[in-house]
Amino acid sequence: MQKKSFEQTPESGSEKETAFKNYTNAMETYLRVTNKMRGLERRYPIGTRDSAINFEIMEMDKDRHQDHLKLIEIAKKLGKSKEDVLIDIIRWENSLADYGLPEFSILKSSDILDTQGFHSAIKFNIDEDLGRPLSPAPLNESAFGSDFGERVFPEDKILLVFSINPIEGYGEDEIKPEDYEEREKRAEALAMEINGEYFDNVQGGYHATSAHIIGVVFPIKDLESVLGIIRNNSDKFRLGKEFYG
Repeated sequence: MQKKSFEQTPESGSEKETAFKNYTNAMETYLRVTNKMRGLERRYPIGTRDSAINFEIMEMDKDRHQDHLKLIEIAKKLGKSKEDVLIDIIRWENSLADYGLPEFSILKSSDILDTQGFHSAIKFNIDEDLGRPLSPAPLNESAFGSDFGERVFPEDKILLVFSINPIEGYGEDEIKPEDYEEREKRAEALAMEINGEYFDNVQGGYHATSAHIIGVVFPIKDLESVLGIIRNNSDKFRLGKEFYG
């Protein structure tokens, strides 16, 4: 991955805050247009659209493209690359549905911190009750508290999540999905296949744990190739009863 250039990065705190705000607003605009277009596409599948619907979808897609270019330009002011923008979009949407893998989500390095504290060593940016990542809003990474802990893995890597299990009863009762063993086996197999790192960690510390995550950590630059491997080997890596044979 190419080293990022921070020449245009805002120097003062207020400039950085404004830049993050502009980036968040641009991201929300892009996703709003994207979701509206998807809704229209679901409502009118290919083969059922008349010329007016086709024109409306085409115009939305043009708007979305322009919004995406604007997002990339604003991102440069924060020292973000095109790859960073792609990861932010996926992270914001909390799903890899656009890549044909709706059962998966990702966490960035800024979503998992070692606070090195007495009561809670590892902290995940997740909803423990729902067992899924929290939306990264605002997109300013320090909002999660990255100023108060060390990242568990480098910022040029991401975690592909295979399972987020809530833990109740002061760390005694882990609520695992029915197919947890299969998820565990497939995460380990993917890590081996792509030469990634199998991730298995819990949130909590001295008194009790509150969540358990397993997944695979790999470089951001390999994202599309890894997703291609998963799609092309559904029976080995995808999640869901329809893939378990």
